[in-house]
Amino acid sequence: MKIRRRIRDVFLLVALTLACEGDPAREDAARSHESDTRGADTTALDATARDTSGRETVLGEAGGDSSPGDHKDAYSRPELGDTKAPRDIDGDTSSPSDIAVSHDAPPAEDLASPAEVVFTPPSLELTVNRIPAAMNGSIPYRGPDHPETAFRLRVPEHRFTVDVRVRGSDLDLDSLTVEATLTNTAGERALHDITDRLQPAGEPDDWRTWRTRPEDGLAPGPLELTASVRDHDGALALSRALEVDVAHLPPSLDPFVAPDLWLVVLSRDLFSLALEPQEGGGYHLAAEFREEGSGTPDFDEALMALGLLSAEEDVAALVRERVIDRIRAISYEIFALSESGEMLEDSVPLELVFEGSPDAPDPADFEAGGFSMIAIGGDGRPFDIENRVVGRALLDPNNQHHEDNAVYGLGVFTSQIVRMVLSYPIAMTILGEISPVEGNPIGEIASDWEWLVEDLDPAEMTQEQRTRRHIFSLTVDLFSLAVAVTLCHEIGHSLGLVAPGVPPYGLFGGVAGLTFTNSDLDDWHIDTAGLNVMQTGAETNWFEAMVRTPHFNPLNMAYLRRALIVAPQGVPKGRFISWPQVTRGSSGARREESP
Repeated sequence: MKIRRRIRDVFLLVALTLACEGDPAREDAARSHESDTRGADTTALDATARDTSGRETVLGEAGGDSSPGDHKDAYSRPELGDTKAPRDIDGDTSSPSDIAVSHDAPPAEDLASPAEVVFTPPSLELTVNRIPAAMNGSIPYRGPDHPETAFRLRVPEHRFTVDVRVRGSDLDLDSLTVEATLTNTAGERALHDITDRLQPAGEPDDWRTWRTRPEDGLAPGPLELTASVRDHDGALALSRALEVDVAHLPPSLDPFVAPDLWLVVLSRDLFSLALEPQEGGGYHLAAEFREEGSGTPDFDEALMALGLLSAEEDVAALVRERVIDRIRAISYEIFALSESGEMLEDSVPLELVFEGSPDAPDPADFEAGGFSMIAIGGDGRPFDIENRVVGRALLDPNNQHHEDNAVYGLGVFTSQIVRMVLSYPIAMTILGEISPVEGNPIGEIASDWEWLVEDLDPAEMTQEQRTRRHIFSLTVDLFSLAVAVTLCHEIGHSLGLVAPGVPPYGLFGGVAGLTFTNSDLDDWHIDTAGLNVMQTGAETNWFEAMVRTPHFNPLNMAYLRRALIVAPQGVPKGRFISWPQVTRGSSGARREESP
């Protein structure tokens, strides 16, 4: 069991700690940002807002300070104005969905004894797009240069959600009130009770959500949200007031004017691999670049080095299919697609197809346009191999172009992932059984066919079959997880993550000294707690990944779902960033590297 944990740790740590980046910055990244100014009437709202210095900032433009000054609440009434309730934080502040809460505790008479009753006063969590308080602007962000700096999120006229979480022992849910104050271009404020628009939000079941739609008629302008609730004894809980700016989302800032089509290329052949014993145990995976290729796809060569593929073609084809299916399933889950890859209401609006699928485009047609692509397999450049980089992609702020991440130097470097695993002597304690050097790869033993293809009943397996099946399943699961997370991380860069700076100009990428991150990173990454796909992996708990699939943090996911407007300021051109950093390739983007 200890050995199993160790090899799992090797694979998983290899995955994200190393899994990441290499993106060249897009040369045409800084684009003009449209603004939308409405007429001054009592229903439409102006596309401008004033910060505390009196300066006007046009919503939708990238300019001015990255975070406005402290903003005093203009709306106040006795029970809703002064929101000084204690901060509602339980555990992981990067994801409110991690906090376990229930609407109604069971009444005392239903419990075993009065001694078991624990009274919890009523409390509220109010946000947009499920973004936690530390990142939604309801409290200032803190950094080394700015102990407390106010900022506001910018949301489109529809698609964003207003989310309320209520907790307490004896709640009077009929008393729940959620109000939205809209300000028009004339400075006139209109108060709306939106409580009835909230609907149960599913998992977890203690959230209530209003998903804004075009028919709601929201116009550009400041939007202030407040909430209150009482328990049956009359105790009042107030939410922290939250202000966001509603703005028009112009095409130049829209990451998905139309859903993206992404092709995952599996046939790239640029390297030949060889296993070399290293002093102290384990193996070094040597790679030789061959412009003409080796005759075997780089993806397959990585599987062969692990011992998952053998010369037995029928078994090898089945194993390859199972690995691809697992990578596909994990990637679909990360992008919130259905199990069959279809886009749902809360999905990232993209279609992810793997080469060889009936509906997959031909990589040779990339220049004709219409899709982006990324390759899985091989290594990066010599610098990448030396510095343990496991992936690179083109960085495209606001996803304004189609990217070719299938060329030499870009993509997911499976050889690097395998190289790091095989270099650990402890890994070979397990993988030696199927190693192409000291063991028998899957398919080389005739009895493999029985459990792999014919699905032999475990009760009828020999001990050798049980051992080999166990090693096979563990290796496929962990290799697929490492590859899938790296794949989604690199695609995330090409979709515009993680824009540097403070909202609304960035997504906190590269902002140092934040209280809600585990470490300071260079730009285009963020190391929020939990299994965050866009972190570098230095703080990742890969054991947790065996239970929960890594995910984009709520701020990043809101951007990907077009529920948040991000207007990067002055993205540098042609800059290269090395691991935990970014890189972009063709179409003038910037490259990212992942050691």
